[in-house]
Amino acid sequence: MRATLEDRLQKAAIFLQEDKLEDSITEYTEALKHPLSSTQKIDLYMVLGRLYQKLKMPNKAIAAFQESLILYKTEQEKGNEAEIASVHNNLAAALLPSDVSSAITHYKAAISFYKELVEANGSSYTSHLANTHFALGEAFVQKGNLLSAKKHYKEAIKRYEALPELNALKARAHYQLGVIYTDEFNLFDAKKHYTKALDLYELQESSGNGPGMAIMAALHNNLAVTYNSMDEHPKAIAAYQRSLDIYKQLTSTHRDVFLPYEAATLNSLAILFASSQELEKAIDYMQQSIDAYHSLSDLHPEQYIHYLATSLHNIGLFYFEDKNYQKAEHFFSEALSLRRKMASEEPEAFGPDVCATALNLVELYQINLETQLDISLKSKSLEILDEVKSRLDSFKDHRLVINNMRMDCIAQMEYFNAIDLETLTLQYVTKKTSEYKEEINSTILPSEKFVFQQELTSLLEEKQAQFPENIEINALLVMSYNDLAWLLLRMNQPEKAKSYIHKGQLLDDSSHLLLCNLAHCFLLEKEAQKALDHYRKFLSADVGSQGFTDIIRKDLEMLLKEGADKNLVNDIREALTI
Repeated sequence: MRATLEDRLQKAAIFLQEDKLEDSITEYTEALKHPLSSTQKIDLYMVLGRLYQKLKMPNKAIAAFQESLILYKTEQEKGNEAEIASVHNNLAAALLPSDVSSAITHYKAAISFYKELVEANGSSYTSHLANTHFALGEAFVQKGNLLSAKKHYKEAIKRYEALPELNALKARAHYQLGVIYTDEFNLFDAKKHYTKALDLYELQESSGNGPGMAIMAALHNNLAVTYNSMDEHPKAIAAYQRSLDIYKQLTSTHRDVFLPYEAATLNSLAILFASSQELEKAIDYMQQSIDAYHSLSDLHPEQYIHYLATSLHNIGLFYFEDKNYQKAEHFFSEALSLRRKMASEEPEAFGPDVCATALNLVELYQINLETQLDISLKSKSLEILDEVKSRLDSFKDHRLVINNMRMDCIAQMEYFNAIDLETLTLQYVTKKTSEYKEEINSTILPSEKFVFQQELTSLLEEKQAQFPENIEINALLVMSYNDLAWLLLRMNQPEKAKSYIHKGQLLDDSSHLLLCNLAHCFLLEKEAQKALDHYRKFLSADVGSQGFTDIIRKDLEMLLKEGADKNLVNDIREALTI
């Protein structure tokens, strides 16, 4: 007697109670073979996914959760957001050990759903949102993206503020942030400033006495650090501004004493604006910081040149982020010059800084190399990379940041040693072809598309003349000629279309698509027999997939819309039996 669905589910439940997970899985799997609603299937796949996770069978767990997700997407019903978010979370957890990038994608999807639920339902889903931010922070740590990890740990902490019952998780998130700051050589300063800010704030509140201006400036500065750690950027900016105002007053009368504090506060403001992607403000404040450190390093080079170099490096990063590569190169070069000077005297202390700026400069050169096709940047980059490798090889330091630079250096050396102008040119024209295709597809009229297609063709002709034997560039140019011909056909200009077809055939006389467009030319010129002969020749090259027949059918439909002779088109269709 065949077991019913209820029998299967009951047996599975019993096996679960007895901790016989494999037997339970067998029963749930058999249950899926019964006629079920989508909701029932989703529930079963979710149960199976969790059981596979318990049994440490991640691939099967992933497959089960994916089936649930597919069913939810098929249903597309409102009100399932919480369940869908849960599936994304479970899938992310299962993927995390083997595919961090995919896990991150699913955690982000879960966050998107939970944010909507929090906005719609108040605090009901705040704990889910907070926990998912925390999990995403863990995933970013595993991926090595510490900046994003910090962002999501802080977001989790902010959400946990409203959930005192989850204080243990909030504490753990703080701990993980501390680990990240340790990796960045900033943990001591992060802890010191956070604690000191809070202590100073409490001291000010309890004393009832207005402290001196210098103490007030330090208080606002450290409070700003605190607000920034909590991702309360408006409050942090306001506190930094108050601190800066006070330091400027103090600098006006005690320049030697307080200009360093003013410079440091300007630097902090710049970094805060950069983290908020307000790059114009970040650059402005960092430039002011650079000006202040220039003044200080002129008077006390040994004490302040390091800070000047760091500010120059940072503003280079801001310009890099803003895609102003010319200014980024200028500031990276200035920072590199100063850091080399310091490293010549203290290689262990400042050598890593040289490597960091040098690698950023090489990354910039790679972008310029690929966009400007300036092959001279290859030797320039390799010279810098040889220096970086030599410095890194001399370090006995095995901190994460040093090891990451070692790997970056090796990867960059492999890239620049392998690259040549022909390969660069092929990469360039391939990318430009894709960009032009996007422009072409964004327009409607053939005449508009033709303008972009002509620009692309001119570029390809230039590069093909430079490398006439390059098969890939030739193929791109032939395709571009063919596309130009097709647009001219749509504009009822068969004679001009023929000129591009002939250009293409000179490069590749076996191109079937060129042959098809040539047949269209004869059609528009009302040379029916020539058109028919070329269509037949085109079809004879088909390997039997009927793909060529479909091409002719769709092309003729388009040409009819553009004004081709209807009777002649029908005659061609009849003759070709399409």
